[in-house]
Amino acid sequence: MLLIEHLNGGMRHKIYLLFPLAVLFNSFSMTALLLAFGLAGRSEAAADIGLVQAASLALFFAFSANGRNVVLAASDAGAQGVASSLILTRLALMVPLAAATYFLSVSIGGTATILSLVLIARRASEWIGEIALARHEVVGNVRAASLTVVAESCSLLACLIGTLFFDLELTMSALPWALVPLIAVRGGDSSSAANRWAYVPCSRISVLRASSAQVFSFFDFP
Repeated sequence: MLLIEHLNGGMRHKIYLLFPLAVLFNSFSMTALLLAFGLAGRSEAAADIGLVQAASLALFFAFSANGRNVVLAASDAGAQGVASSLILTRLALMVPLAAATYFLSVSIGGTATILSLVLIARRASEWIGEIALARHEVVGNVRAASLTVVAESCSLLACLIGTLFFDLELTMSALPWALVPLIAVRGGDSSSAANRWAYVPCSRISVLRASSAQVFSFFDFP
């Protein structure tokens, strides 16, 4: 009996560590890519990644509003409305922030255009994935966190191997990795997706909800 309780306690401990690990992969994968290319002697690619990372961090995270902690601090019922509102806000801000990041990294920094677009897409995906992972953590959706960890690690490893060992273009090998954070939005049991992402009625966003119905349907939003 004591052995069973010990095993159950160890399993719970691993589950608790799974969500921070998923967030770590979601938020710092671009830093890992930068370090890998720097250590491999690809100084030009590392410089391009560093420029886009700096510009995107300065802009995207300035408007993050501590979103993850806000969702985690909410109750199980309230977290649905908080996460939905944050997703709406971030979708509205995404295009102007991406355009500003592109201007800083390409027009001023001289980063390659296609690579810059891929890395900006990665940052935008991380921005949405951060809120989705926080929501999954509130409801204890272990499947979504596990899927994120596996997908993030495999896509990053494939990007590094393809570029450093098989001389593939970084823009091509990094494209799947750039979109992987969106898996967290689609993760979990699809049968309960409507309950997890139910909106709290709000007259201020009703027009935006109506005009963006097709966009939100992709993200399992009702």
